[in-house]
Amino acid sequence: MLSRDSTTSGVLLSVFMNQTLLLVLLTTFCFLCCYALYCLFSTAWTLDTWNDFTAANISPTQPTTSVRDISNDIRQRLVAGEHGFHNQRIAFENALVLAKLLNRTLLAPPVHLATKPIRYLQFDSLFQALALSGREGLEHCPGVPYYLSMPIECLHYFDSTNVPWNRLFDLSAIEERQTVLHLQDLSHLAAIHDSVFYGDRDVLVLRDEDPYHYQIRLGGNYSTATTSKYKQNIMVSDLQMYTAPLVQFGTLFGSHRLVLGNDNSLLDDIRKAMVLRHPTLAKAAKTITSTLGGGYVGIHLRLGDGKFVKLGERTAFRVWCDLVRHLDLTDGEIHAINEHNKFHFGGINGTVSCSPVRREQAHNSVPRPTFTHYARRCRHPHGPPGDFSLEIPLFVSTDVPKARSHPLLQPILRTFRCSFFLDDFPHAQNILGDLRNERDGVSLSSFFVPFLDAMVTGHAALFVGTPGSTFSSYVKNTLWPAYHS
Repeated sequence: MLSRDSTTSGVLLSVFMNQTLLLVLLTTFCFLCCYALYCLFSTAWTLDTWNDFTAANISPTQPTTSVRDISNDIRQRLVAGEHGFHNQRIAFENALVLAKLLNRTLLAPPVHLATKPIRYLQFDSLFQALALSGREGLEHCPGVPYYLSMPIECLHYFDSTNVPWNRLFDLSAIEERQTVLHLQDLSHLAAIHDSVFYGDRDVLVLRDEDPYHYQIRLGGNYSTATTSKYKQNIMVSDLQMYTAPLVQFGTLFGSHRLVLGNDNSLLDDIRKAMVLRHPTLAKAAKTITSTLGGGYVGIHLRLGDGKFVKLGERTAFRVWCDLVRHLDLTDGEIHAINEHNKFHFGGINGTVSCSPVRREQAHNSVPRPTFTHYARRCRHPHGPPGDFSLEIPLFVSTDVPKARSHPLLQPILRTFRCSFFLDDFPHAQNILGDLRNERDGVSLSSFFVPFLDAMVTGHAALFVGTPGSTFSSYVKNTLWPAYHS
């Protein structure tokens, strides 16, 4: 009995010690887990800043401005809020014109670059959305190590970023004539009311309920064609009578938002300044244009969304037609190429003709170089040379995926068998790879790729764009003239 009791006591003691050890291990493990979570959510990781902007040759007259800076210097001001880069650019141009006409300082929100375009919001909804768009408390997101799961609050952090306008364009000439304060963040637009202005009499708000609520007119007699889609006219002379320190607009997007009469010199001067001047973008574009040489032609073909999908066949035919019509071809060559290719555009067959441009109208005709000059540069010749192919290099900018196999591009690629896309120049895109926004650590490379596309097409000897596209209009009316002046 004594022996059996002694054995039982030993077993019990061993079990007790094992349970105690297990409890200690579990307690230690729980403590370590809690400590790791504490470090994960309370520590801000180091943020790699991007210094490329500061290395630029552009020295903006007005620095990027915070709400606190504004509260220290209250004068009469005008503020405009906005979607899509080119829509924002047009709104910014209109705001600059209005600020000059009203003799007010412009509080310019930054350009919002995002993976998805911002849809239109009526004034009150937009105001609330901007107020909640700040990134306070998310400073740790850019520094999350790649081997850790992204915290839920950071999941969409890298989908967008804000960049002041004077980082993309040289606005020094404009800012010599008028004062522009560049806000750091879209949320500052809402914060201005609480930080600077205290009563309704301090702010004149022009609320909009739809994208074409009002048009702003300088005065005089104007054609109804430019005002038909707008519900209300606002005269500049009426706005000049208000003495409120702040005038706040909703959307100012729209090429016909401002009606200035016969004198568009102010708007023209502003548009001339909207040429992309970022040094890294210029370096990347130079690597592509140097490879293509000076005799290439460029097109922008928008087919991927909205009305452009429905009009795809007609758009592709029109771009192709406008391109071949302005080359240095004989009427017979144009007719032969037209007859050979027009059936490839599906529903356009037999409904639209592609007649040559009269020689006296072809101001931008491009001579045809010999193909041997470009043979070594043509990486993917589209078929063998023939009577219906042109030996001129073509740079294609488009929004459709797998563009080389897209049906609507086939007649264009057959006509211009030495065609290039931006994807053919990965080394140029790699130049943009290290660009980061110094404020929030978000990579800018993917947002800057469309800018690179625009710059390359703008350097082409001849450019043809998509009717109704703001991208095409920007290249045709701003970049191309600036690069060829």
